[in-house]
Amino acid sequence: MKITCKTEICAEIIRETDKAFLVSDDGANSTWIPKSQIETDQDCGPGDTVVFTMPDWLAVEKGFV
Repeated sequence: MKITCKTEICAEIIRETDKAFLVSDDGANSTWIPKSQIETDQDCGPGDTVVFTMPDWLAVEKGFV
C-alpha cells in the first residue's frame, strides 16, 4: 500500500485550462498546477481564492513549501 502525504495551500486562480490552473499564493509569483493532481471542495475559477490539497512532492516541486 502506497501512502501519499498531502499539503494544503491557499492560492488565487489566475487562469484556467481544461487540464490546469495557473495559481499564485503570494500575489507576485504564479505557477501551473495540474487538475489531475489536486483536490478542492469548492467550485472555482479565475479570480477565486481557493484551498487546494495536493501531494507533498508537488507542493515542494512548485515552491509552495
